[in-house]
Amino acid sequence: MKKKRFLATVLTATLAIGMFAGCGKNEDAVEVAAVKSEEPSTTGKDATKEAEKALKVTVTINVKADKGWDKDSTPAIAHIVSRDKKTDFYHAVRPDNAGSTGTTTVKLAGGNYNVGFVSPLNKDGSAYDVQGTGKAKEIELEVKTDAKDGVKVDCPMTQVPADKVTDEMLRDIIDKTQDAVENGDESMKGDAGKDVLEKLGENVGNSPNASDKTKEEAGAIKGDANTDPKESEEAKKEDGKKDQGLCTLFIFTGYGG
Repeated sequence: MKKKRFLATVLTATLAIGMFAGCGKNEDAVEVAAVKSEEPSTTGKDATKEAEKALKVTVTINVKADKGWDKDSTPAIAHIVSRDKKTDFYHAVRPDNAGSTGTTTVKLAGGNYNVGFVSPLNKDGSAYDVQGTGKAKEIELEVKTDAKDGVKVDCPMTQVPADKVTDEMLRDIIDKTQDAVENGDESMKGDAGKDVLEKLGENVGNSPNASDKTKEEAGAIKGDANTDPKESEEAKKEDGKKDQGLCTLFIFTGYGG
């Protein structure tokens, strides 16, 4: 009996010393397989639902303006939010070379979403009634994983002449565009994000109804907004693995026999 306790104590000490010696050294770290309790597996309908959530569906966003939207304009910005609020991001839709129309795609998991749009601002200071409503209106979007041809979202825009675009409307576009750059995907980051802010500042400056304060604000947000790409969760995990080794401590209590 005493011999068994002695051997258990020696084994515990050996494991602890070996693992502590490897802590913090990623290259020399020894991975020790720990025995985990078995968790109930997901089967049947639950398994199917989980698999469907993991699937990504191609969503095509089509934006069409009646006139005026071109390479000197800011993009139309789609704000995509899932009903459960777990997905919430902005994506830029830029006009094609011919102007007036723009098409882009995003990948979404199956589920229900609301899609809203931030109006572009043209070089002459004109803007748009998005979806022809006169004010922002969200599109209800259902993404089905069995949609063989993907899902489409259409957004028509009617131009509002520059002299009809009020200072209040401009400030709303500024605030929403800045928020989009801060919380957007790769289409709003890096050089793409800086380009959006540069065009916004210039186009606000050309608006006949923009107040001095609004022009100043539009010119200042370029330096204030964060246009750095967000680090992916996968990259963070990999960095975490490189920064620290595996350190595990086994404690044996109540051993008898």
